[in-house]
Amino acid sequence: MPPGATRPPRGPSSVAPGLTATLAAALLAGCPGPTPFDAGPPIDAGPPVDFDAGAPFGLDTDLDGLCDTTEAAMGTDPARPDSDGDGLTDRVEVELGYRPLEPGSPDRDGLLFMEETPQATQQWPIALTVRASGQTFTGGFEPLRVTDTLDLTALDLLDEARAVGATPMENVFEVMEPEQRFVGVFGQTQLLWDVRFAFGDNLPRSCIRAYPWRYVIKRDDGFTVGATRYLLVILPPGQRLDTAEWCRPEGDCI
Repeated sequence: MPPGATRPPRGPSSVAPGLTATLAAALLAGCPGPTPFDAGPPIDAGPPVDFDAGAPFGLDTDLDGLCDTTEAAMGTDPARPDSDGDGLTDRVEVELGYRPLEPGSPDRDGLLFMEETPQATQQWPIALTVRASGQTFTGGFEPLRVTDTLDLTALDLLDEARAVGATPMENVFEVMEPEQRFVGVFGQTQLLWDVRFAFGDNLPRSCIRAYPWRYVIKRDDGFTVGATRYLLVILPPGQRLDTAEWCRPEGDCI
């Protein structure tokens, strides 16, 4: 693994604030709440749908992994696995901290796609403009927690992350590529990193799944100057978000 890449702790993390009331309603209806994940954007419950909140416990009409009672409490459509039609199921959006009733969540500019074939790769550029007076800036790849049947994270699909250059280059004293570090940066400068994923020998599953990650950039005094969240989506060969099915979560609906 490249420097700066660390496997996240397995302990629980905070739940998105907007999800608290929704989960409480679902629990009162007899449906267990989801495993907590890294907090993301607050859930937009939206307008209520015309649905009987007194549905039988554990019923999941659209098979998206969310119980009908949970969907009624949230305002999502229990008859549609993807209420906002953005290609991600309601369960996936809830677990990853996105808004299942907002087509622009997640932001399409933060999605990257890779096929589940041994030779498949995907590169993602990271750019940050800084104004500096001799400081050092270091980037770091961070996988975020996700429910996965094989216990994988984005780190398991990471091939390399490195510093690649700057504009103008003469504003940087040294570029340490494997360390993802720019040393002695002066003036207004755009710093460039590159993150590369490879599917490799991971097990194909013929269904879509997604792995969240972020890239964090820190100054040499420890101050975080950039932290952006992304989503790596794995697709079956020749498929798209609108043609393939998402992997079904294990266990009962939540």
